[in-house]
Amino acid sequence: MGRGLKSGTEFAPWKRQRAIGLQGLAIAIGIALLAVVLPYGPWSWVLGFICVVIFGISFENLRKAASREFGKTLEAHWINKATLSCPINLRIRSSVRVPGLGDADMLIEQPGLSGGCVVEIKSFMYWRAPFFGLLPGKREVGALAQAERLRQRLSCSDAIVWLPQGKPTLWQSFFEPKKGKVRVIFGGANALWAAVKHANKENTLPR
Repeated sequence: MGRGLKSGTEFAPWKRQRAIGLQGLAIAIGIALLAVVLPYGPWSWVLGFICVVIFGISFENLRKAASREFGKTLEAHWINKATLSCPINLRIRSSVRVPGLGDADMLIEQPGLSGGCVVEIKSFMYWRAPFFGLLPGKREVGALAQAERLRQRLSCSDAIVWLPQGKPTLWQSFFEPKKGKVRVIFGGANALWAAVKHANKENTLPR
């Protein structure tokens, strides 16, 4: 099997977001208690409004932090699965920091050769692209754009948006979603390596 390498420190932006959310909740609770303790007056409505606004913002921060943390947990699970079945002639680098773009989930390389394939893992259960793939959804457009930016920054030959839990539609089973050098792959580690092998055959990944 190939080698899996961890690159850099853990990229965990949700921790700060969660901390901000918890601080906001504490402030909202403090304002609510102040409004209850002080004598009732016109300012009570102002305090109540401020409390509701801060609570709403804090709850949204906590929701986004939980979603991002879940995404990172999913990434770690599937990176491990991919590493265990990695072909012997390839190497995986995980969580590769890319200044200005966060991190790349996986960078698949062949030692001694240039190029490679960057992989972004998504928790999408399906790929929204109605009208035979002509109108991809907002999150799908964002995923493709993110993968392309990483591909260019890392000077990779290919990029893959990997949906390990995703299920393709009948149309997508025959016509793989893609845009330029970015492909969308459904299924587990075997599906990922099949896609990389196919890229090899097309000479888009160094052999």
